[in-house]
Amino acid sequence: MKDEKKAEEYYRKTIWIEPGFFNPYYDLSLLLIRQNRKAEAKELLLIVANLPPHPDWIAESEEIGRLSNALYASLR
Repeated sequence: MKDEKKAEEYYRKTIWIEPGFFNPYYDLSLLLIRQNRKAEAKELLLIVANLPPHPDWIAESEEIGRLSNALYASLR
């Protein structure tokens, strides 16, 4: 992620295209935390907490859900 602005753009496009896929929410939240945009990151992590597992990626959804919950808890 040398170009963080472009990375953020791509993560947001991915979320727009496939809103039920957890990974871009989590990855974008990591980027935002690195940029000290913790409030925005927390919003994304809450979205992950409230999304049902994606039917094509159940195990991956559950893992990203656990990681997101732990990351959210660490930002409180």
